[in-house]
Amino acid sequence: MMNHMDASSLAGRTPKFVVEVLYNFFPSDKQHLTLTQYEKVKVIETHESNWWIGERANGEVGLFPANYVRRVQDITEESPRHKEKTFQKPVSYDPNKNKKTKEEQLQKRKQLASQLGLGGLDLDDLLSEDEDDVLSSEDEQEKPPQPTTLTKQSSTASLKSQPSLPSQQVTTTINPQNAAGKFVTEEAYEKKKKELQEALQKQLEDQKTKTRQAEEIQKLKEELQKAKAEVDEARKVTTPRTTPRGGATTTTASQSVVDLDKKQKELERDFEKKKKDLEKEFEKKQREADQELEKKKREMEKEIDKQAEKKQKDFIKEAEKQNSASSEMQKTIEKLKQKNTQLEEKVVTLDKSIVDMKQKHTKELKEAADKLKEQKEGSLKHAQLKIVRMKKQIQAVKLENEYLKVETQEMQKEFLASLHKISSTGLKKLMDGYKDLEEKYKKELKERRLLYNQLQDLKGNIRVNLRVRPLLPEDGQTENCIECVDDKEVKVYDKEAKKSYKFEFDSVFGIDSTQAQVFEDVKPLATSILDGYNVCIFAYGQTGSGKTFTMEGPPNNRGVNYNTLDEVFFMIKERKGEYSYEVEVAVMEIYNENLHDLLTKDKTKLEIMLSNKVSVPGLTRIKVNSSDDVRKVLSQGYENRATGSNNINAHSSRSHCIVSVFVEGVNLYTQQKLSGKLHLIDLAGSERLKRTDVKGDRLKEAQSINKSLSALGDVISALSSKKGHIPYRNSKLTSLLQDSLGGNSKMLMFVNVSPTVESCPETLCSLGFAQRARTVELGKAQKNIVSQGTASTSGSNSNN
Repeated sequence: MMNHMDASSLAGRTPKFVVEVLYNFFPSDKQHLTLTQYEKVKVIETHESNWWIGERANGEVGLFPANYVRRVQDITEESPRHKEKTFQKPVSYDPNKNKKTKEEQLQKRKQLASQLGLGGLDLDDLLSEDEDDVLSSEDEQEKPPQPTTLTKQSSTASLKSQPSLPSQQVTTTINPQNAAGKFVTEEAYEKKKKELQEALQKQLEDQKTKTRQAEEIQKLKEELQKAKAEVDEARKVTTPRTTPRGGATTTTASQSVVDLDKKQKELERDFEKKKKDLEKEFEKKQREADQELEKKKREMEKEIDKQAEKKQKDFIKEAEKQNSASSEMQKTIEKLKQKNTQLEEKVVTLDKSIVDMKQKHTKELKEAADKLKEQKEGSLKHAQLKIVRMKKQIQAVKLENEYLKVETQEMQKEFLASLHKISSTGLKKLMDGYKDLEEKYKKELKERRLLYNQLQDLKGNIRVNLRVRPLLPEDGQTENCIECVDDKEVKVYDKEAKKSYKFEFDSVFGIDSTQAQVFEDVKPLATSILDGYNVCIFAYGQTGSGKTFTMEGPPNNRGVNYNTLDEVFFMIKERKGEYSYEVEVAVMEIYNENLHDLLTKDKTKLEIMLSNKVSVPGLTRIKVNSSDDVRKVLSQGYENRATGSNNINAHSSRSHCIVSVFVEGVNLYTQQKLSGKLHLIDLAGSERLKRTDVKGDRLKEAQSINKSLSALGDVISALSSKKGHIPYRNSKLTSLLQDSLGGNSKMLMFVNVSPTVESCPETLCSLGFAQRARTVELGKAQKNIVSQGTASTSGSNSNN
């Protein structure tokens, strides 16, 4: 790009030719000229790009776009061929300008035919026509563009007549003053400018297409020239000679020339056909470009008119509002003036009435004072005697009142003492009776729970606890479909089916339940791993029902996972001196039916080995010595867990998260070794695909989750019906839980549900699944006793 200093230094150079500007151009910086329509510019320097260097009439030098100008006057010396042309008026195209007359062509053909001994065959017919075509095409390329009149209707035609290089890019500017006084916003101006540039760009692409077509035509012409050269060679070879067999030689040469002529005519026919096809295609695209440009122009004008009309209407409305407000203000002023006049008249009337009333009141007051003076003098003595008598009566009443007060206080003291004596004796008896009843109730409840737990341990049933989450702000104003009847029974009302259902569980935790209350029921079961038992605790439910809150919990209100491990270390501390324990923690994830180790940076993919017991080779197990160590390990694992969003929950867990705790204990007195294992599982949300509205990878995740949970349901159903074959291998989840679901383990299931009416179908499905799980009998749990490095199973009873 040329800077302003370079442009100024070119002012003294001799211009090459003069061009006339067809469109206004308003520059954005000092390097470009400001040009008006039909202004003439002297061209100093041309370039292959669309920017030339020119000089205006006032001597200003700078860049200007060469796309939309026409050449009107030559200044520099030109070739004799172009001196005949003029740029002062339109030049019409004469197709016969450089062609020879038919008589000359005919005579030339006859002479050549006689020389070759071919009789009346016109061999040079094609050659003559080709030469004329080449000359005419050269004239077309050198012919300057015809000047056209720019009007609103013929702007497209003027664009067609401008010279343009194939590599040029269209750049134009719209004058916002062309709207003829209409309101044109800056946004509309930019929009219309962009639309016009797109239309001109399209026209330029059509020009490039025409150039490509011309190149193809040129290639065909070169092929024809090559064919002509072959014909000339053939003519030289076939020149008549005097030989004994001259007749045969002439015949052979004639035949070869005829063949070459046929080949040349076929090439010419193909050339003409392709040329016509290309011309038709170019004309079609040119028409489409013109139509599109005209359409864009009409749309721009309509948009300008529409905006101007809208702004004019808004201005008229605003003016009408101001006029109406002014007229209303004038009316209000007139009314206030009238009220002011009325008030002034009332003030005058009131002043008169006040004066009259003062005079009347003064007169009456004087008369009353005279009468009072007379009465006062006559009754003063009588009043003094009456006052003395009343004073004596008041003193007597005061003495009697003091005596009554003393008597009343003594009676109150006697009453309060009697009441306190009676109430203290009766209340003590009542409190003693209430305490006895409360102790008996607690004792009976403890015995009942102990007997129930012993029965559950003997039967080996899966214990099922229900937890109902409270309504959340994002639930909106919705109704509650769940009613907690007591601590073991709930009632669900299905609004759509207009039915109610009752379900019974081992424990029911309502919407007001705390994390501490939930863990208090789990504590004896969870800490039995220190006695050598395998324990599995998992949370099941739909997305957004509170599973992760129950198992993990927020930092200020931790759930089952953290509380269980805190209790384990508390129990280890209590048993110090009797037992020695080693605790290891692992965190895994089942995502899209793949098991991953969450304690490695790359989330290593793991495989499950099923033999006599379930094992996971390569699993990272970190040794922990305190609750703080546990929190660090769990935080590391939870950070790597896969989560996503759907229509139900913005941070839904998209995987099953398993926290595994491995405990090895040694009795310091008997040297007996015990091993326990605890699985704490937060299952991914069970949900209907239609409600969650997921697609792509999220759909694949949801299908994988539903498949895994369905496999768990199949295992539960097979166990509850006591079938011979249990389909543990249908999913990674059931394979990992085989030793927990298949016996020799204690299991607790949290079924988490949402109380909203919208979630009622999912709630009923979750409760139905929990009811089936509650009927599964795993058999009596057994301790894992390890002696001398060999694992054996003992039949010791569970205490929980």
